[in-house]
Order: sequence, then structure tokens, then C-alpha cells
Amino acid sequence: MARKQAAEAETQQTSGGGWRWWLLILSVCVFAVTGMFAFSRLERFLMRDARFTFLGPQDPGDESKNLRIEGAAHASRAAVTSVFASDFGRSLYEVPVAERRRRLLAVNWVKQAAVLRVWPNQIYVKIEERVPVAFVQLEANDGTSRTAMIDGDGVIVDPHNAKGYKLPVLTGIRESQNDDERRRRVRRMMKPA
Repeated sequence: MARKQAAEAETQQTSGGGWRWWLLILSVCVFAVTGMFAFSRLERFLMRDARFTFLGPQDPGDESKNLRIEGAAHASRAAVTSVFASDFGRSLYEVPVAERRRRLLAVNWVKQAAVLRVWPNQIYVKIEERVPVAFVQLEANDGTSRTAMIDGDGVIVDPHNAKGYKLPVLTGIRESQNDDERRRRVRRMMKPA
């Protein structure tokens, strides 16, 4: 008889434990569905509410009050602003910050860039510019040449906004060279004699 009671008690515990597992799984599912619904509503709010609209300049040629650029002394502010041109009038939430940062790195003089969303509707851009170490006379394959500047990493920058630099002239640099070749030549020039 004691065995029979022990078996019944064990059966009741096992079946009660099964219900607890089903209740736990159901609770997790309800929580997950509720969370996804709440996230969807929040995302829709961030994309559609006018408070989060990233506004462009009021007139062509003006600067946007919602785009703050810091550190661009030689880099063209117009070139930096043009990176964000397709984002004006959209929600700040929809601006692809990593993609915009990648595009900023292609702007002349830009070495590093940080792009931050400042809620509710601004973007802050912090630029670190390249520091030229020499002038170079670049010769193209067609025989033409142009004057440029080069930084310590072997990256060529356009000198149009650079006034007052007194730098040595480095020869033997071509546009067809890759960055590593140019970097080696620049580092060789910079070594103390």
C-alpha cells in the first residue's frame, strides 16, 4: 500500500511539473509577442513623428541648423553636408549612421569621423583631419602634373584650402602608386638624418 501511495504521489508531481513548464513557455511567448508589438509601435512612432525629422537647410547654399560639424578646417563643409543630403526631411531614426561615417572617410582631408544622433532631430559630426607633411608634384601617365600634399600615411590631399603651410617637397610620388608605397616613401623622408 505504501508503494501505491508513493507511485500516485510521484505521478501527481510529474503531471503538476508538466503544467508548470507549459505555463512558463506560454508566459515567455506572451512576453515575446508583447515586446515585439511594443517595439514595432515605438519604431513607427520614431519614424513618423515630426519631432524627429532631420531638417535640411532652409535655402540652398545655407547650412542646416540640425547638422553640427566640428573639426572641418580644411575639409569642405559642403562636401560633408552633401553626405547627409539624402537624409534631410527623414526621421533621425532612419539615418544610417555607420554608412554616413564610411562616406565621410572618402571626403578630402578627412582622416577619422564620428557621427552621432542627438535626439530629437540633430546629427553631430566630429572630424579629425589629415596633417600634411610634404608637398608633392604628381605626374600622371599622360605627362601632366599637379601639386598636392601628402600626409604621414601616404594619403594625397588637395591643397586648395591649405594656406600658410611651409613643408618640404617630396619627389618620386605618383598617383598610380598604392598607399603602402607612398607611405614607405613618406616615412623614409621623415626619418631623422
